[in-house]
Amino acid sequence: MADAVDLQETIGKRNIEERDRQLSTQLREGLNEVPGVHLWTSSDRGLSAGLTLFSVHDIPMQNVVTALFDEFRVHIRTMGTGNLNGVRASTHFYNMPHEVDRLLEGVRHVAANAGNYMTTSG
Repeated sequence: MADAVDLQETIGKRNIEERDRQLSTQLREGLNEVPGVHLWTSSDRGLSAGLTLFSVHDIPMQNVVTALFDEFRVHIRTMGTGNLNGVRASTHFYNMPHEVDRLLEGVRHVAANAGNYMTTSG
């Protein structure tokens, strides 16, 4: 763990924060362009950092998560609290822009083929 802390101190808190914001902005701007996607996280850079919560049509959250992992090897999680339910993507300084692009590609695919992902298993 000391090595991880040393790396972050070498990079610098401000640089890490700016990188997080760049990647999350890339993600949010891309999600805003996908028909059927609802972005729950504010696009205001001052109100949010590296966590992005969104939903795709009325597709069950777990179906979105499973499709993105199985078909695009993107790992995200479900998140629900009260009436707010969606999938959460976390960007951080070690992520690359092409990884955000792959997530966006997957979301576009799931949104365009929503009928294939609507049913719940069980």
